[in-house]
Amino acid sequence: NYAYTHYYLSEYELASHLFKTFANTFINSSKKEDADFLSVYSLYKTSPVYRLDQSGTEKAIEGFQLFVNSYPNSSKIIECNKLIDECRSKLEFKAFEAGKLYYDMRNYQACLTSLQNLLNDFPETKNAREIRYLMCKSAYQLAERSIFEKQKERFIDAKQYAEDFIRRYVSGKYLNEVKDLNKKAITKLKSPEYDRYQNTSARN
Repeated sequence: NYAYTHYYLSEYELASHLFKTFANTFINSSKKEDADFLSVYSLYKTSPVYRLDQSGTEKAIEGFQLFVNSYPNSSKIIECNKLIDECRSKLEFKAFEAGKLYYDMRNYQACLTSLQNLLNDFPETKNAREIRYLMCKSAYQLAERSIFEKQKERFIDAKQYAEDFIRRYVSGKYLNEVKDLNKKAITKLKSPEYDRYQNTSARN
């Protein structure tokens, strides 16, 4: 009841601690399952908007997953899975917005790294097409703005990003623009300046 009091007062961090203490202390109680769930659910209630630090959201995901593993026959499994998906969507959206912000700031290397991590962490993301499109643009812009010594290598990377996009999405949004980026990268790579530089470097 003390834990519930703090929960209904919206003092969720304290409520989470008290529910967890109850569950760990009274391991044979019929209320242990509810206490374990409410301990995690209280953490979930502390999850802020996506712009802020998401450590609470990550702890909530871990807690719900632990609950599912600990109580596989619980009536709360469906709710836990739904809440896990909701928390993961928030983390995904935060990562996506971070990648777009890096692009807008013209920090193309950070944009590529951020968006690649997003694809690794959320391979089923519904934004995959737009993410890969931004990666194509970032790779090309990074190459174009690089010092001469790094341009050829980075135009090769830009070409690979574009060709991967074209293979994955044979029609639809962004395709023509990515094809245009690919043609531009190929044209850049045909520059004799890169070969002359490489030959000079090899002789030196």
